[in-house]
Amino acid sequence: MSLIGIDLWNCVASEDNSTDMKRDQKASACICLNAKPHCNIHLREATSAKKAWTKLCKTYQDRSLPRIVNLMRALLKIDYSNFNMNRYISEAINLSQKLNDLGNPIEGKLLAIIILSSL
Repeated sequence: MSLIGIDLWNCVASEDNSTDMKRDQKASACICLNAKPHCNIHLREATSAKKAWTKLCKTYQDRSLPRIVNLMRALLKIDYSNFNMNRYISEAINLSQKLNDLGNPIEGKLLAIIILSSL
């Protein structure tokens, strides 16, 4: 959220490497200064904000099968009665995006079926 707040998220989110050097340095500094001291070992050799961010994601994002199963279970068991409509759809999309981030995308049609079946 820090990078979004200071309008530097595109330094780590963009697919191309056309980020302005000064903005990239600011984003790198923000990442390094906000990281816990034990994370510095992973950031030392990063030459850009994107590389630093990617390294942290690869190091700390739980991509285990139990994590994927828990996210899928949560998505399939989501219950509309626990939320208002906006929150319900947001929660379903959030779980779907987490699965996508772990390399297990849920197709839009399947997500719609899951959402509608719980109404």
